Amino acid sequence: MYQTIYFLRHGEAESNVGGFFGGQCDVPLTEKGRMQAAATAPLFADVKLDKVYCSTLSRAMDTAALALPGYTPEYSDEICEMNVGEAVLKTPAQCAALWGEEFTKNRAVGNFVPFGGENLDMLEARMGKFLERVLPEHEDGSICIVSHGGAISAATRYLLGRHPIGGMENCGVSVLVRTGDKWIIKKWNATYRL
Repeated sequence: MYQTIYFLRHGEAESNVGGFFGGQCDVPLTEKGRMQAAATAPLFADVKLDKVYCSTLSRAMDTAALALPGYTPEYSDEICEMNVGEAVLKTPAQCAALWGEEFTKNRAVGNFVPFGGENLDMLEARMGKFLERVLPEHEDGSICIVSHGGAISAATRYLLGRHPIGGMENCGVSVLVRTGDKWIIKKWNATYRL
């Protein structure tokens, strides 16, 4: 079996510029984010995808429309960003002022459960459940998942059994390939620079 997953992170969103947690709130792309998404389209010019899956948040949907104009995505809230609970739309400094050391310690390990959200294990389980559902439909094929930095990292951890090689920039494209039962990283965080 030979499968390929292209992961595409959304373009720059207002939360990236504002330094606040976007989480599962519908934070839009900035104008730069729209330009990044459109500039990413050439990276897919020679790629034949069987299917595009996309988060239901507008920053991902708009990225998919601009970067992959020839495809009609299947939207899923399973691949939305981590739920950060009450931290949504707040900066880390605002959260620390509200919840003090409890927030600082929990954020350091990716745990938003005390604030009504998810932790990294929950996010990885959610992404894993999605992958286990869709991958059998595309054996010996290629798909693209348009999602979010945290969600893509969690999906990569699920497939590789370890953390990926670092974060992803806005509109970063990463490629994982499976031969037999083993997944490997073929490319990580490729971007088209504006």
